Amino acid sequence: MDPECAPAPAEVKQKKKKSEDDDVPADKRVRVAVRIRPFNKADHGDTAVCINVENNKITVANEERSSNFTYDHVFQGTQAEVYASVGEQMLQDAFSGYNTTIFAYGQTGSGKTYSMLGVQDDPDHMGLLPRICQELFELSQELMSEDPSLIIKIQVSFVEIYNEKIRDLLEFEGSGRPTPTDASELRDLKLKEDKKHRCFFVDELSMHTVMNLTRIQKLLQDGSALRTHALTGMNDISSRSHSVFTIYLSQVHEPPSVMDRDRASKITIVDLAGSERQSKTENSDAKRMKEAERINMSLLILGRCLSACSDPKQGSHIPIRDSVLTKMLSDIFGGNSKTLMFATVSPSMFNYGESLSTLQYAYNAKKIKHKAVVNNLSKAIEIAELKEQVKALGRTLVEELEKAAQQKEMLDKEIVAITEERELVASALKTCQQENNLLKQQLEELLAEKERLLAGGAIAPVVPARRKKIVKRRAPRAAAVDSGLDSSDAAPAEVVDDDDRAKERKLAEIHAELSRKLHLVNPMITQMHKARGQLDSSARSDVSTRS
Repeated sequence: MDPECAPAPAEVKQKKKKSEDDDVPADKRVRVAVRIRPFNKADHGDTAVCINVENNKITVANEERSSNFTYDHVFQGTQAEVYASVGEQMLQDAFSGYNTTIFAYGQTGSGKTYSMLGVQDDPDHMGLLPRICQELFELSQELMSEDPSLIIKIQVSFVEIYNEKIRDLLEFEGSGRPTPTDASELRDLKLKEDKKHRCFFVDELSMHTVMNLTRIQKLLQDGSALRTHALTGMNDISSRSHSVFTIYLSQVHEPPSVMDRDRASKITIVDLAGSERQSKTENSDAKRMKEAERINMSLLILGRCLSACSDPKQGSHIPIRDSVLTKMLSDIFGGNSKTLMFATVSPSMFNYGESLSTLQYAYNAKKIKHKAVVNNLSKAIEIAELKEQVKALGRTLVEELEKAAQQKEMLDKEIVAITEERELVASALKTCQQENNLLKQQLEELLAEKERLLAGGAIAPVVPARRKKIVKRRAPRAAAVDSGLDSSDAAPAEVVDDDDRAKERKLAEIHAELSRKLHLVNPMITQMHKARGQLDSSARSDVSTRS
């Protein structure tokens, strides 16, 4: 390759960076739409064209230089065309749970307010915001008719930023006080920071619930009438403040359902005041010059924020806190919002510088990536899930209680059986005690009879049986020899001996009977002690079960 034909390193780097930017999907970055207005008073009669359009590519050129830019949308047509291309998508994103923002940026008199608001009573010239409101209620009614459990709540707020001060344009709505005729009668509100959620909010801002299209149109009309306007050399009705109209959309299911997610989102429409050059606006009034100075300063800081966010690799500081406007629009700088920058330019060569600057800012905004997420109402979902858990726990508790009742019934039956068995054992023990007492009594009687017989001499002392028999056999003979009698004289002794033997047999029988009864009593006493131990253990287990 010829060295002279090789592209410069800077050009290669720029082409490479441009291809990387083009690879980012449109739904992951700030989308940009450009609208080229027709010629009007702000062109001061200069009909020379500095802008040419080919599809979504714009070429802006003068005698000295030419620049090319490509955007997501380029409009030269009607209001309906604008809404069909960008408004419908914003509304769909909002119903899907995403925060959406559109801010109109451009030179004063370039058609920002006309594109955003237009003429409400004229269907052909109705702006983007009234069309969004109209479609919002139509779609809400359609969704609620399809899902009876869905409840959609819509609220709005409307503020203006004038000379770096925030005013609530709907402050007097619904307050019972007469609506002022001038915005100077409105009080200034403070912008505070929510460090937990890393965002800014307007303190004491009024929120208005709207139930129908007529109500929201009236709020929009009343708030727009209070917005600060003035006559300048570029515009008969020039906006001297930035306005922010926010629609808060809440979609809740009643009763809550885990399958149907509840969502909350907001649609923010920002109509910025136009940048001005003193030489063109011909402002000689000190008040108007101060307004223009504040407007240009806030737009300058906004441009710096756009430039810093468009190239985060440079590590440059993003001056979001340098103005009230950039703090309120902090979500568009890579935050939780799907953002569309709506740039308006003049085709006249008279406004070439302002148009080129606007197109450059718009092109830089294409490089800003956002972090939009679906805003689910986690509290409602958690409550629904907790209710389901409570129901499940309730069912489990009922089952456990039923099981416990069955176990209690079985234990009661066992207790009844143990009680009956205890009564039987107690009855048997009582019978054993009675028999024992009877046996003791019989034993005592036998012992007493024995003592009585021993005491009466009817029974001889107990001697060994064999020796006693010998003595009994020999005693009559010895007595006969000693007395000199014959064996016939010893007959009475034999009779006595027979009586003794009979008593001995009776005594032996008594001893045998006593032994037998004692043999029967001892097991009964042992069984009685065992039964008493069982009763004591049963009673202790019964007490522990009942406790």
